Amino acid sequence: MKIAQIVCTFPPYRGGIGNVAKNFAKIFSQKHEVYTFTPLYRHQNITIEDKKVIRIKPAIAYGNGAFMPSLLKHLKNKDVVFLHYPFFGTAEIVWLFKCLHKNTKLILHYHMDVTLSSPLTKVLSVPSKLITNSLFKKADIITCASLDYIENSQIKKIYSEQKNKFVEIPFSVNTEFFTPSNHKNTNQQSLNILFVGDIIGKPGMDIDHNGRGHR
Repeated sequence: MKIAQIVCTFPPYRGGIGNVAKNFAKIFSQKHEVYTFTPLYRHQNITIEDKKVIRIKPAIAYGNGAFMPSLLKHLKNKDVVFLHYPFFGTAEIVWLFKCLHKNTKLILHYHMDVTLSSPLTKVLSVPSKLITNSLFKKADIITCASLDYIENSQIKKIYSEQKNKFVEIPFSVNTEFFTPSNHKNTNQQSLNILFVGDIIGKPGMDIDHNGRGHR
């Protein structure tokens, strides 16, 4: 099976969405042929490239949003289209492709809510907002890391209407890489503490004037 994975960022860019996509590709490729499509932004200098990671020059780009109409030709011979959402500018391309190729399976992975803080990002997000309900309706499967998050997110209404489509895929830990240390702290004056949690507040990210996401 040929899978087209579409994501707004990808390593070596440091970011959660891209790293999740990289791990998905690694798992999927054990049984399927996986191609990852991501924008080639102007500020990127990619010297080492995987032939199955296709970086497309966007017609328009702002922050981590990109409009890539040429993506359409790359999706034609794929069995499954896997979109990491949100992806402003390209979610619309995927929606159009699904309208034209109804038999191609569409999977959406919902990462997070987005709060648009500047007038420009609000204007640029209008096309994506217009097709959101239709895009999720056309999706065959919608995955997420936490259903609890979805139930309190910006798409909670969509979830309540299409619960049968949603599949929870919790984040995992590579126990071969992350293992308990045998090292004992002999310095009684110091104490190492690991905090795992989140900032209390509204779920999602703010987008600054440069289009960068931050908590």
